Amino acid sequence: MESKIFEPKVFASLSSYLETALNNTLVRISQAQKGDRNNILSSQTYNLASLIAGARVICNNLDIDDYIIKNNIICSAKKMYEPLTDNEIQSTVVNSFNKGINNPNILNRDNFKFDEKMKLHIRLIDYNPSKRYIFKPYSSLSLRNSTSEDIANIEKIINKRFSIETFNKLGIKISDSPYGIVFSDSRLITYNPSNLNKFLVLEGRTDFVTAVEMGLDNSFGLISRFNKEQTIELSNGTYYFLLDKDDTFDHITTKIVAKEIIKFTCLYPADNYKDLSDWYFKKDEASDELMKKIKSAELIEKGNDSNFSNPSKISNFSNNSNQYSKNHSSIEIFNGLELQNKEFKELEHLVENILPCGYWILAGKPKHGKSFFALQLLLAISNGKMFLKHFPTIQGNVLYISLEDSEMRIRKRAELIQESCPDLILNENFFYTINHITLDDNGIELLKNEIL
Repeated sequence: MESKIFEPKVFASLSSYLETALNNTLVRISQAQKGDRNNILSSQTYNLASLIAGARVICNNLDIDDYIIKNNIICSAKKMYEPLTDNEIQSTVVNSFNKGINNPNILNRDNFKFDEKMKLHIRLIDYNPSKRYIFKPYSSLSLRNSTSEDIANIEKIINKRFSIETFNKLGIKISDSPYGIVFSDSRLITYNPSNLNKFLVLEGRTDFVTAVEMGLDNSFGLISRFNKEQTIELSNGTYYFLLDKDDTFDHITTKIVAKEIIKFTCLYPADNYKDLSDWYFKKDEASDELMKKIKSAELIEKGNDSNFSNPSKISNFSNNSNQYSKNHSSIEIFNGLELQNKEFKELEHLVENILPCGYWILAGKPKHGKSFFALQLLLAISNGKMFLKHFPTIQGNVLYISLEDSEMRIRKRAELIQESCPDLILNENFFYTINHITLDDNGIELLKNEIL
């Protein structure tokens, strides 16, 4: 597959595509004839898992929970499959899914093909956030160049003053079914007609179009980041990340893969503007203010996907190290008899033999059940019930800070846990938030005020 500066597929498109594939799989399984049910169950599960594996090759960090997918298939099969026992269904689904997800032909990027005509990204002109992005096959769209009336409608509905010249420059077309702005992904991953080595990296497609409307493409190459969780590979050059208010410097650094030495920095909109588009369309001086920010920004080096350096942070660390040496010029030495006679307070365990009071980190490979483990742990403590049906707990309040889940997803996961542990219910002791909290932005004080 051709190497590009950013993965060539759009997260929302793949999610929609895979959701349709899952629904079709469940329908085929439920409609299978008795004599052929095991074969259908096996083949459909394998095919769906292969699709998921391929999607992950295309789009890193695609948020699909294998446990939920397998559970949906198992539940669908159990409703219709008289000849098969629950154990047979479970075994068939798990084995077939694992084979599909580890399909060597799919995991080899060169063997994974995708219809180029399907590579479209649509920005719907609609107030409903759930319809903001939609995926449609090329053949089902009626595409045309934008007109003055289209531009007027766009300005009226989403309050963005784009011009026909900008749309034509970027090759954006208008779709009649549904009515919306249509991008060809292969063209709009980067826009750098002058082959510049300075880039603006923008959040989303709207900011991308806004940057061209502002004339920033005359001074910078432009890169559009649609999915914040996607890794971005960068080569030699200077990169200015224009972040939304809800993104952080630390988060960005985990998503950058530097193939060569690069320089980069992160910038935010001025004042209370949420993103570049909001800033530009509400303040006439936005372009001048942005250029001043870029000129005064301190650049940071990153290279070979390993050496990350922040000059200010290195300086602070050196000062702290010197101070540490001064304060610890002597050491205390004890003997074994003192240790033998020393009295220690018995550790209190929230979960017997597993979780003593204190600070702990739950770590493991991706998609190995950390989220479900943590959620079940919190449900057990909030209810004062057995954890994993074996370990006693001390009942108390819990706070679940879930930065990647919606409320609906948290409840669905809790309901899945309740199928095997019905006494682990969501109750008044279980507190949660899905708000993004950063500890360097009064996050600790906010948590203290809410908890204490």
